[in-house]
Amino acid sequence: NSARSLVESLNSSVVIGHTHRQGISHITRWNGDGTPTIHLAVEAGCMCASDGLQYARHPDWQQGFATAHIWPDGTHHVDLARYRDRTLTWRDRQWRYTTRGIRSSP
Repeated sequence: NSARSLVESLNSSVVIGHTHRQGISHITRWNGDGTPTIHLAVEAGCMCASDGLQYARHPDWQQGFATAHIWPDGTHHVDLARYRDRTLTWRDRQWRYTTRGIRSSP
């Protein structure tokens, strides 16, 4: 909800990380002339330990980060990379941390 409320107060797309959660919401705002504008509200996640860092009890945190691609015309695409069970997943790739090092798969 914090990313969504920030979009509504700024009337702009936003990426935030302070919540330590991951998610992407699309929000349609209507302009004065009746045309819609679609904004993104992105919660990027965190790369710290998800156990609450000894100050938050039972946190609702997800490990990972956001990536963004911006095309020359100014349009953009945002992806979330997630880290779970010693595995980083981004798009169609995975990197797994093992006792023998990092193993990747296409």
